[in-house]
Amino acid sequence: MTGDRNDLNETKINLTQTKVDATRNLTELKGADIPLLQTKFSLKFKHLQLQLNETKAKIMLLEAAKFQLLRGEQSGWHRL
Repeated sequence: MTGDRNDLNETKINLTQTKVDATRNLTELKGADIPLLQTKFSLKFKHLQLQLNETKAKIMLLEAAKFQLLRGEQSGWHRL
């Protein structure tokens, strides 16, 4: 479970770094081709949405595993 928590923390760090990179890129590209910027940031936004969905899925899997563990403890299988 520690590995999953590390994955979630790494995803947070990646999202923060992506935001910093996007801000830096926007500052550097003032006066650039607007449609190109729109495409670039649209793709970056879609990438962030995918990362968010992946993180949500990991959380759901952790919750399901936790539920299974609790359910197993209540049924007494761990006493065998």
